Amino acid sequence: MAKTKELTEDLRLCIVAAHKSGKGYKTISKCFEVPVATVQSIIKKYKTFRTVKNLRGRGRKPKVTPVLARRIVREVKKKPRITTKAILMNLGSAGGNISRQTVQRTLHTAGFHGRRTRRTPLLQIRHTKACLAFANAHLDKEEDFWSSLLWTSSKPSMSSIFSEVPQAAPVAVFKLTADFREDPSPNKVNLGVGAYRTDECKPWVLPVVRKVEKLIADDDTLNHEYLPILGLPEFRSSASKIALGEDSPAVLEKRVGAVQCLGGTGALKIGAEFLRRFHNGSNNTKTPVYVSSPTWENHNAVFANAGFEDIRSYKYWDAEKRGLNLSGFLGDLESAPEYSIFVLHACAHNPTGTDPSQEEWKKIAEVMKRRNLFAFFDSAYQGFASGNLEKDAWAIRYFVSQGFEIFCAQSFSKNFGLYNERVGNLTVVAKDADNLSRVLSQMEKIVRITWSNPPSQGARVVGITLNTPDLFAEWKDNVKTMADRVLLMRAELKAKLQGLGTPGTWKHITEQIGMFSFTGLNPKQVEYMVKEKHIYLMASGRINMCGLTTKNIDYVAESIHEAVTRVQ
Repeated sequence: MAKTKELTEDLRLCIVAAHKSGKGYKTISKCFEVPVATVQSIIKKYKTFRTVKNLRGRGRKPKVTPVLARRIVREVKKKPRITTKAILMNLGSAGGNISRQTVQRTLHTAGFHGRRTRRTPLLQIRHTKACLAFANAHLDKEEDFWSSLLWTSSKPSMSSIFSEVPQAAPVAVFKLTADFREDPSPNKVNLGVGAYRTDECKPWVLPVVRKVEKLIADDDTLNHEYLPILGLPEFRSSASKIALGEDSPAVLEKRVGAVQCLGGTGALKIGAEFLRRFHNGSNNTKTPVYVSSPTWENHNAVFANAGFEDIRSYKYWDAEKRGLNLSGFLGDLESAPEYSIFVLHACAHNPTGTDPSQEEWKKIAEVMKRRNLFAFFDSAYQGFASGNLEKDAWAIRYFVSQGFEIFCAQSFSKNFGLYNERVGNLTVVAKDADNLSRVLSQMEKIVRITWSNPPSQGARVVGITLNTPDLFAEWKDNVKTMADRVLLMRAELKAKLQGLGTPGTWKHITEQIGMFSFTGLNPKQVEYMVKEKHIYLMASGRINMCGLTTKNIDYVAESIHEAVTRVQ
């Protein structure tokens, strides 16, 4: 077991105080991040001795009596080259239950120190002759003697400081892609990866992105100096405007700010870190954070890693109806404690692809406003979901129009195809400019200790595109091209499943929007698809509609039909 650091006296006193206040061992353990057994030990010690200080031990009886110690010393004086093992054998029954280490300590106390003659020099290549001479001089030694020696050709084994690090489980979606690449089947299909693909199943660099990258490369005025800590100003402002609308009262009243982040995950991270520090009290780790059931896997991890201890789920997906569970959603909103944080998918819910209608969003907003709940939007697919920027941002804009203060994590991975540039933005809407200034000042501190300064290339591509009218129009056309292909694949997959007479209803495929579809396949059916048909999809049954093409859609539909009819 790895050696642990001793708790400070102040921390032990805090644990005792928490126990006196009525908290249980497990609660205290989670609060202070110490094992339950440690908590029990500290409290037991306090009850017994009325202190948490380290007490002087009474010690134990010495293992070596004065008589035995003198005998050990005599053995060494008689034979200076004697080994510890030989001393123990000579002592026989008089030695009692003592170890080699005890003998060595006794000798050290008496001023005798062991030596291993020439052990280190014999490790050098240049001492080969000395090795042979040493071996010839000790040919009469037993096997145990030789096993304790280290020769020139041997390498000393050193334990790693990382030897106790456990192996983490692979990230599911990336593991799926790795398995797909290793599969030799000519019929394999990857429906797991969260990225757009053309009808040739190839990645697509948006034409407008190619054009802007060339403009940047040819611009001699650009350099590689640090950006401001909060990011490229023209990118941040334009990113917030496409989320809120240029005519948004919040924008006009200058109570909208933004932080350039490393993708949507980075935006969630900065927002979560800020909320843990300042929302609902200072450093409040107990504020409940609600994520949809199901949700994108990173939501739970990001907020837990930021220090939130109470991550809950709210009802969202109705598996039987294969649609939104609005009544369950509203019920969880009503029962949530005031000031709870709700992570809301702005559009194209991941993984279900099922979004509330505008009327349903109004009901959600009404309850959240009445219950003082905080809305943290995750907007990863604006424009990509429906092909229309305004339609995909409707929920965000409605909440702002109702007077909400919100956070909105924006990702430009999907709608710009800039997956590996990590372009994200955290939009902050506050009550007034003064509040906004204080929020951004604290976010600047958080960014400074997280990534310190954001990269410029991807942000420049997005910023130039959004701020140049003809490029902006071209980008919207590019986004619509991607959205239209996804809508076409949805319609064709639904039609083919219905044409095959596949049991169940498949209307949800076209009712859902965005990159993903929640097929409704159970884990056994998913396993059949992967192992028997070489079609790779998430264990939840989520598929990426962009992985479908005119060449593989028949095979995928027939495979789904087989899975549903053969596997229950």
